[in-house]
Amino acid sequence: MYMLFILCLLIQNVATQSTDNYTSFPNSTEVKMGYGGERTEPGSPEFWLYIGIALSLTLLAGMASGLTLGYVSIDELVLELKAKNGTELEKKQVFFLLII
Repeated sequence: MYMLFILCLLIQNVATQSTDNYTSFPNSTEVKMGYGGERTEPGSPEFWLYIGIALSLTLLAGMASGLTLGYVSIDELVLELKAKNGTELEKKQVFFLLII
């Protein structure tokens, strides 16, 4: 939970457009936002929206990376052998993979 809070603070500090240079996080519970000088407190609906967006993008990036790694690790020769010697289910699955 602590790491999630730090991640949220970092996201909001990166979005800051002000000229204040913090060497550490602000001492208050409020974090500067980058538009209009408004502030968002941790726990507010806007704060949780940013958390949701950050987690969603992280999960999507991980999923894309994993699927890409899985796809490029498939050996075409093994697929061709399964297309000839595999079960009916394997033949159907290999047919769709060889099209790609």
